[in-house]
Amino acid sequence: MEILYGIIIAISWIFFTAIIRSLTTLFHELGHAIPSLVFSDQNVVVYIGSYGDLKDSYSFNFGRLKINFKFNFFDWKLGMCSGVRTEKMWQTAIILLGGPLASVMIAFFFLFLIFSNGSNQILLFLASTFTVAAILDFFVNVIPSKSAIQMHDGGVTYNDGEQLVNLVSRSMMSSEYLEIEKLYQDEKYDEVAEKGYALIQKGNQPRQLYNLVLSSFVELKQNKDAIIFYKIIKGTFELEEKDYYLIGKIYENMNNYPEAVKYFDHYLHHSYTDFEALNRRGKVQLNQSNYELAALDFESSIQYSEGKYAEAFSNLGLAFLRLDEIDDALNMLEEAQKLDPTIPEIYYHLGLYYEKKGNDQLAILNYKKAKEMNVDYHGIDYKIDILES
Repeated sequence: MEILYGIIIAISWIFFTAIIRSLTTLFHELGHAIPSLVFSDQNVVVYIGSYGDLKDSYSFNFGRLKINFKFNFFDWKLGMCSGVRTEKMWQTAIILLGGPLASVMIAFFFLFLIFSNGSNQILLFLASTFTVAAILDFFVNVIPSKSAIQMHDGGVTYNDGEQLVNLVSRSMMSSEYLEIEKLYQDEKYDEVAEKGYALIQKGNQPRQLYNLVLSSFVELKQNKDAIIFYKIIKGTFELEEKDYYLIGKIYENMNNYPEAVKYFDHYLHHSYTDFEALNRRGKVQLNQSNYELAALDFESSIQYSEGKYAEAFSNLGLAFLRLDEIDDALNMLEEAQKLDPTIPEIYYHLGLYYEKKGNDQLAILNYKKAKEMNVDYHGIDYKIDILES
């Protein structure tokens, strides 16, 4: 009986903790949402219990405000408020500060309850718990952290403190930098590389400008220029966590897979939940015929994406094909197709599967579909010709 009571108490505590965290997170995110609604005419979306995942969420609409709740006791995510663009920097600052200030207000409210109702033990317990949770929310969000937060759609964001630091830093940028930043946002990478590099040669430029130029070289696939520029950054600044991922991509584009793995390893040592980076390292392992290591990376990518990253399923199917685990390969490819049928590599991998099974007709059908979708594989015409002949 005592064991049963213990189990009931433990389950109740987990449930109670989840409720408290969801409420304090709700107040925090509303601290961001309310000024967002005031300063813009855009719709504002708040997520409680996830970083943008709508699956199994309960949605509530309040005019331009939409709140999504997701209860997952065993994989609790905090929450987020959709980004709203404002014309003025001070408005953005208020939106960012709104969350931590809301946490402080809630903490003070419950502290007031504690001191004014000290004789009520139940109220004292509830108020103390809410106070601790609110204070925890405040410090977790207001202390700047360079650790990226992986969102459900694969993008990354940073906590409120880091975003505020970046906002203050950006407010002190020159008009020349802001012009180049706008060019980058408009995807005019050649102009960013040219004008940014010329500005850097004048000396005493912010790190953000170096990041824009390096990212532009990567987007333009000017890999040799990117490597040369990376060495300039390394000689000027201390490398940041995200630099290792970007440099890994450069070496991957250059087919220098051992160097790519080295940099991805460094990045994933700190950002091990980044499912896109895990998938990318897995692809590099595939190119080195390290099929078992590749499969482990793809499985981890699927796990950290909560089973929603179609590309990782497709690549895991390819890894299983290389390992001659045929049935598992088909299962992965079919799952990838369900999640996102627009990925051309899925059909190329299905072509490989059916070719391996000796079903030339289905192999040709999938190869042709992959080709129509502009799959990045130069030997596909040869494969189709051989099978048709």
